[in-house]
Amino acid sequence: MKKRVIQTILVLVALGLCSGVLFLAGCSERENPVDSVQGGTAFHRWNQSLGRPSLQGNALRDEPARTVYVYSPDENLMPGTSRPYPVLYLLHDYGSNHNQFEMFNLGEILGDLTASGEIKPMLVVTIEATDLYGLGMYANSSVAGNYEDLIAPELVDQIDRVFAVHTAGGRNARAIGGIGFGGQAAMKLAIKYPDLFSSVSAMNAPLAFAGDGGVTTAGIPGLFKYFFIENNLPPGDFASFKTARDNPNPANFISNMLYSMAVAFSPTEDLNYTRPWTVRDTIPNRTDIVYFDLPFDQHTYLELEVWDRWLEHDVRTLYAMDQYHDNLDDVAVYLDAGADDEYGFQYQSALFAQDLAAQGHVDYQFHLYNGSGGLKADHNQMIPLRLIEVLKFHSAHLEQPPGW
Repeated sequence: MKKRVIQTILVLVALGLCSGVLFLAGCSERENPVDSVQGGTAFHRWNQSLGRPSLQGNALRDEPARTVYVYSPDENLMPGTSRPYPVLYLLHDYGSNHNQFEMFNLGEILGDLTASGEIKPMLVVTIEATDLYGLGMYANSSVAGNYEDLIAPELVDQIDRVFAVHTAGGRNARAIGGIGFGGQAAMKLAIKYPDLFSSVSAMNAPLAFAGDGGVTTAGIPGLFKYFFIENNLPPGDFASFKTARDNPNPANFISNMLYSMAVAFSPTEDLNYTRPWTVRDTIPNRTDIVYFDLPFDQHTYLELEVWDRWLEHDVRTLYAMDQYHDNLDDVAVYLDAGADDEYGFQYQSALFAQDLAAQGHVDYQFHLYNGSGGLKADHNQMIPLRLIEVLKFHSAHLEQPPGW
């Protein structure tokens, strides 16, 4: 293969052997829980691979079977037999997969906080949302598949059905959060589906794609220059631009992040391959020929028609729309950003926090944190410490089912 940020987790045992209507039961080799910690309250992790209708038939030919981790304090947790718990969905970032939270010691943190009584017993659910370019961006795309539907309603409905979350408490027993683009997606889903979640969190997330015109941040367009820097391209050289455009280099992290956004936000059905910002890509015997539009051309100029399509997925833009502007009024919101985030997402989070403040009656928190102990507060460095605060926040807003 010539490229990509491809997650090794895509090579799964027994891919495709589990039906999309089955959940946590049906792949016998994966039915046994794995203890994630040895001390305190042991959180047990179930690892299941199952087919996903939302991803069937995607043009990238990515495998529709995806791994779901369910973290639970109950070692006897089984479909149809377990006591109902409130549930927190955590969405991983670009360049990672559902294992991201495992790397941040989620099981151990959950065990310690539950044992000390700092959080209520809960389920925490993560799911693999990677595509060939690194992340499906939790958006519905004619190229990558329907990653928004993967979460809402598909995953939520399955968890509700299996673990009785809906009958136990509905939205008051559900929360959603994430890191980076996972946090951006969590906020987007909370705005679009306020009947599903009672609280939402976003850690180091791009929540204002357009920035504020460069006063404090240029937003996502401020990252476009890195496509030229990483590919060693002089602006205006169309031949070099075209070569780099159609041959993504997996070593170019920000460039590939922009590709992931383009695949998710601006796929094109137009096969007229003449526009300088349209990527034509294929891997023989691996993908269909796919087309998607970058929001800039060889001069780094913004292509407004494409950019407008990206803004359809922007949290700040969505929240400003009349149809969504009141949708966080009954949802508790937690924003968390490192002061040294290398992508400038802390400035985007601050802009969205200003919008929440201007609304006047949203229950929200915004925490801009600095580094400590020699660690910079960059995009990933201090996440385990901040994850503790995120879990406490959601626990305070999740309702325990009746009978607890």
